[in-house]
Amino acid sequence: MDKVEKRKYESPRQVERQSKILACARDMLSEVGYAGMTMRSLAEKAGVAPATLYNLYGGKDDLILAAVDDLLRALGAEAAEQRESEGIEAILMTARVTARQLQETPRFAEAMARALFRVESDDPLVDVLFARGLPYVAEQLAIARDKGEVLPEVDTELVALHITSQGWSTTIAWMLGMLPLEEVLTERQRSLIMTLIGVTRGAAKRRLEARLKELGWRGHTKTKHEDARSQRREAAV
Repeated sequence: MDKVEKRKYESPRQVERQSKILACARDMLSEVGYAGMTMRSLAEKAGVAPATLYNLYGGKDDLILAAVDDLLRALGAEAAEQRESEGIEAILMTARVTARQLQETPRFAEAMARALFRVESDDPLVDVLFARGLPYVAEQLAIARDKGEVLPEVDTELVALHITSQGWSTTIAWMLGMLPLEEVLTERQRSLIMTLIGVTRGAAKRRLEARLKELGWRGHTKTKHEDARSQRREAAV
């Protein structure tokens, strides 16, 4: 994957066409995965000529990168609209939005996670899916620190790295069958709050502790692997 290029269009019709193409690409990735998606099949699904896709994006990898970038920008805008405030609340809201997206489009999320762990560290996909979120989280932590909610000695960039990594850890746990899909949102919030409790103080820390208590520790303990074992046992009877 070479680059993410923001396309410039002059008419609403062209913008609408681009959005449809990128949405169709995400749908196909969810349905058939990276290997199953071809430029010809995508063109057919989107109602455009294959040459149009090549003219706009150059190739399959750049098109997929643009589709992911488009989705993440939309999620960022959605999170911004829902934020009640800056700082800690903004971080929590962003995590909720991204976790819900995973639950709504799990196969797409899995395809992107697998792609991320196949690429080199300098691949643009790393920036789109991982590195781009770090400055935002660090900025919100710095805002919280200025408000006296985060401990003054905290390295906001390091904590931002931990928080961003936790999001992918939750995704991996689900992919490996260790976490049911319906528990992804709760577990993402739980792990994030535990990290934030360790770096906050005063009323902010007490609010987080109260939220963690509300979440509790009772989740679905039966994973996909256990379900599969149960099904095998039932079939053998």
